[in-house]
Amino acid sequence: MFTLYGLPSVAGLRQPSPWVLKVELAMRALGLEYVLENIPPTRIGTFGPSGKVPLLVYEGVSLNESERIVKAIELHSEPTSYPQPTDQNHKDGIAFIRLVEDHLYHIICLSKYTNKESSNLMIAEMYSSFPAIATSLMAATAGRAMKKRVSGTSIGGLTDSEIAEEAAKDITALSKQLSQNGFIASTQLTVYDFTVAAHIASIFFWRYDNWLTPLFKEDSVFYDYLVRVADAVGGFEYEVSPKLGV
Repeated sequence: MFTLYGLPSVAGLRQPSPWVLKVELAMRALGLEYVLENIPPTRIGTFGPSGKVPLLVYEGVSLNESERIVKAIELHSEPTSYPQPTDQNHKDGIAFIRLVEDHLYHIICLSKYTNKESSNLMIAEMYSSFPAIATSLMAATAGRAMKKRVSGTSIGGLTDSEIAEEAAKDITALSKQLSQNGFIASTQLTVYDFTVAAHIASIFFWRYDNWLTPLFKEDSVFYDYLVRVADAVGGFEYEVSPKLGV
């Protein structure tokens, strides 16, 4: 039995880490049995070899980094393997996972952590036993840390309006690709969909209001895509509630 370590649910997301969600989708697609163990936020920094999730443990061996895990678990599922449709376009797949992991991900993080109201609600939920003044200070610190982290990326130094323009470009590109194919690199599920669906879900089902979530909900293609991926891996719930919903 595999044990996958992730984060506790927050803001309606059953698993708030898109990297953990990516691994879960891959394991469902392969039909592997696993147990999800959620690590309290207070323990994350000292947990495992890297101080972050996902971490997968199996027969005394531990693996971190989502891409490494996704590759490794396919070896344990033989003869089952990830779908390889005849119309699969690897160039599209690689391009779009780079778009969401190296660009859109940072925009999503900024939308969650730098909005004072939603950030306060998020941190208060994550650290529910802490007093309000403490979580408020933690939210402010987290917001500053996120801005510093993003400063070294391709959107570092952009104004809020420029970041919104970049988000719109990413969303438009994803929408066009999904409208044409149904999935990200084919007309059927491929390994690339685990990454793309996980990142879209991490903002689409985010229940604390921010400026980015409505942009995804304006276009039905994203909800349809998430449901399609969930069905293709044999059933999956992105939200805490037992039923997908907008």
